[in-house]
Amino acid sequence: MGLDSLKSLRRKMDRTSWTFRSLFAPETAKELHNLASHFALFCDEQVARIWGTKWHDWLQEQDLRVSLFTFPSGEGFKTRKGKEILEDELFSKGFGRDSCCIALGGGITMDLVGFLAATFCRGVPLVFAPTTLLGMVDACMGGKNGVNCSFGKNLIGSFYPPALIFLDLEMLTTLEDRAWLEGLSEVIKYALIAAPDLFALLQTQTLATLKKKEILQKMIERSLTIKHAIVMRDPEERLGERRILNFGHTIAHALEVESAYTLSHGAALYLGMRVESLISQEMGMLSQKARSDIDALLSRFAIDISHSPDQAKVKRAFSRDKKAIHERPRFVLLQQIGKAAPCQGAYCTHVPEEIIENALKTCL
Repeated sequence: MGLDSLKSLRRKMDRTSWTFRSLFAPETAKELHNLASHFALFCDEQVARIWGTKWHDWLQEQDLRVSLFTFPSGEGFKTRKGKEILEDELFSKGFGRDSCCIALGGGITMDLVGFLAATFCRGVPLVFAPTTLLGMVDACMGGKNGVNCSFGKNLIGSFYPPALIFLDLEMLTTLEDRAWLEGLSEVIKYALIAAPDLFALLQTQTLATLKKKEILQKMIERSLTIKHAIVMRDPEERLGERRILNFGHTIAHALEVESAYTLSHGAALYLGMRVESLISQEMGMLSQKARSDIDALLSRFAIDISHSPDQAKVKRAFSRDKKAIHERPRFVLLQQIGKAAPCQGAYCTHVPEEIIENALKTCL
């Protein structure tokens, strides 16, 4: 990407508007009216049953020309073929350059619809309405989107930020505790790479107290502020710093691929942070006390995981990680709680194989 294109991307990301508001507020419909004349509302089948049909009907009552598109839940549909199916449906229903794509759902939906919006008619306005905690604290912000292929997760995609992000806390009331814990994995990641104050807050809370509106909104806002600041400094992950958002993800993405996506992203990240915290200690970057405190916090918000990964398959998946060089994985490591190790400006580094193997055996 040239300098002018990079500046344009940074401007688009900086103009992204995110607000805590009900999806059913009159202001929501007004903002959408200003974006386009034809709206495509996308959600998976599960979200459609709970919120999708209801919001679609309400948007129509607000005089928006909107159609609802649904697809199977899970990572299995987030592929080039799935994107093609949705694109063909859009064209068959008369959508064109005057369209706006709305993603109502979690990270999978935002990944897929974000990539679709980036390429449909060479780019149409995009709106995110996350319905999960993970979606609100992470997936909706940053402009990265994409689909999976047989070689790995999110290996094909684009940088394309949404114009609007609507954060309706009411959407979270239907979540089971496991989905809350999976979202908290990303919050803990932010605490570990950039926010010791957030780490301290989480140490004093329970899952029940974190669901209270005042604390919940503060936690989401803090997470998004951290990510936005990092993304604005390194929009395309070219300078290095944006890589710190991938702490725990080298392991997590490999686990997702190894499990054929039966292991959710939040659960895989939970395990990934355990492994990569130990690697940080074994590499002499993180103190034993800090690693003990991290393990204690992760245990406080533990996710029950029955999957037993094939470590050989996990290690093979490393070679396709986007940070890898010559098929050798590089890891984002911690220097202390609230600070990632700079590693001479690369913010990731190669790790001796014996340290990786020991961490996998210890933590998985």
